[in-house]
Amino acid sequence: MKKLIKFLLVLLCFFFIMKVNASEFASNGTLDFVYEKETCAELLGPNLVKIVHLFISIIRIAGAIIAIISGMLSFVPAIVSDDAGALKKATKKAIMIMIILVAIALFPTLVGVIGRIAGMDLTCL
Repeated sequence: MKKLIKFLLVLLCFFFIMKVNASEFASNGTLDFVYEKETCAELLGPNLVKIVHLFISIIRIAGAIIAIISGMLSFVPAIVSDDAGALKKATKKAIMIMIILVAIALFPTLVGVIGRIAGMDLTCL
């Protein structure tokens, strides 16, 4: 469990560090955000941007609900049977589900960071 917490903290720090790309620093040391001529919202249009935001929100909410229900369904038989091995398996399954849920929640941020590194404007995600 400590390894998982350390991994998540390192991953979180990585995302915060990567928010500012080294190529965005101007010669005077200030941030100079330079994007392409057209932004992501201009390319996709306002309606498609709303659809993308709605789709991402639905995926995040549905993922959280599915994770909670799946975790509950895996723990109930383990608790009722009073088996230590089953409880350990249910705990491992719940931790894996939490990792997948964090990955789903951070996917748009990860795509945005990769886009910033590549010099693309993905602010519509």
